[in-house]
Amino acid sequence: MQNITQPLLHSLLNQRELLRHKAVFHNDGRPIHLTVDYIPIFLFNKLIGVMMIARMANEQKDKPLLLDTLEKERKRISIEIHDWIARYMSTIIHSLDYNLRLHKDGDLKGEDLLQGLIDLRNHCQNAAIEMRGIMNDIHPYLIDKVGLISALESYIHTFEKLNKIKVYIFYQDRALRVKKKDEIIIYRIIQEALSNIVKHAKATEVDINFTKQQDTLKIEIMDNGGTEGDFVAGKGLWGMKERAGLIGGDIVFGYCETGFCVTLTVPILPGGQKNGENQDYAD
Repeated sequence: MQNITQPLLHSLLNQRELLRHKAVFHNDGRPIHLTVDYIPIFLFNKLIGVMMIARMANEQKDKPLLLDTLEKERKRISIEIHDWIARYMSTIIHSLDYNLRLHKDGDLKGEDLLQGLIDLRNHCQNAAIEMRGIMNDIHPYLIDKVGLISALESYIHTFEKLNKIKVYIFYQDRALRVKKKDEIIIYRIIQEALSNIVKHAKATEVDINFTKQQDTLKIEIMDNGGTEGDFVAGKGLWGMKERAGLIGGDIVFGYCETGFCVTLTVPILPGGQKNGENQDYAD
């Protein structure tokens, strides 16, 4: 609190306002950057106190980019739902009409009828897979029930089927000691990183590594798409960086040995080691 109270004392002694003072407040080990105004209050020309007005230092700076990112996500989800309904529901309805018409005319029997039902089942299964992916985009409900790692495993299972990219996830302990509200942001960052790989990399495999380092959790997302071409950070990567800043973390990105690499570091909650923390797992 010293870097907040010292300017308060200065404003009291000098009876002058101090505006836009930069301060850092630590909450559960996480740095929160503030901008503080100190405004003296007078009553009958006598100083009776100082009013402090504190706000997040990056509040205004982050808002346009975050709003743009959120609007981009809403638009993408809207398009996916529209395409899903147009592609699968239309195909299923036309297939049903076709099979019913053939069956009524007596032209659909035995093996042909069975094959028609199998095709319809495949359409329904693909529709269910895509709808599950869309619902996960809207809100990864599994995080609330079973935690970040399990929610990622479920998302990755669907991601692999849709994009034909193999994803391996490595961790030392499923209990990451990260705040529940922060897990959603970490999930979204990893989700965006995987989405960027599909759009921009010729990758067939992705490694996601979780490593605990004292008071931080390090998460690396590395693909095997190669290191050719010029790298220019777009809105997607900067949006990920701003999201990381909301939970006191940071992101660096660039090419590594096999392809592109996104490295996210976030603070973890204090506490001792859990059982099984020295074991390695991979999916």
